[in-house]
Amino acid sequence: MNFHDLSRLIVRLSGAFIMTTALAWWPSYIQAALGLLPHAPLAFVGNALLPVALPLLIGLGLFLFPSVISQRGLPAAGDGQSLPPNWPAILERILLGLLGIYLLSRAMSDLVFGLIKRGAILNYFAEQAPGLPLPIEMASELYGNLVASAVELLVGLALILGAGGLQRVLARVRSSGH
Repeated sequence: MNFHDLSRLIVRLSGAFIMTTALAWWPSYIQAALGLLPHAPLAFVGNALLPVALPLLIGLGLFLFPSVISQRGLPAAGDGQSLPPNWPAILERILLGLLGIYLLSRAMSDLVFGLIKRGAILNYFAEQAPGLPLPIEMASELYGNLVASAVELLVGLALILGAGGLQRVLARVRSSGH
């Protein structure tokens, strides 16, 4: 097994992990969506399926096409049998990018779930108590979860797009301790 094969294996395992995590969270999405079923059947379908479908597709893409991610940081030249001299840095960059993809997939499913749930609750509350504002307890839960998911999405994007910069910061922190 050469370095290219090792990096593809790590990407495939990450894809399998993302798919497994999505399937493991599916029962909790269905349970949370069951409360919406009598009032908003379309919101039930969206809450039960979309938050799971997005990470499943991302994980499946990583599992089926690992070279797209693993080739991003690998040197193009070489025999492919020997390790490049900076292989720990390359592997760290790939792993940081994979962590970003994981956070992005989780944040996307949480945002979809939160937005659909928010819409269904606001519609239900508007029907039950027209003209009254949403109680603060409900609003803080709805919007707090959306803000947390948005922050998670931004961190995931930062890890995907800026893994090299974070890698340099980590190297600087490691070298300052010696």
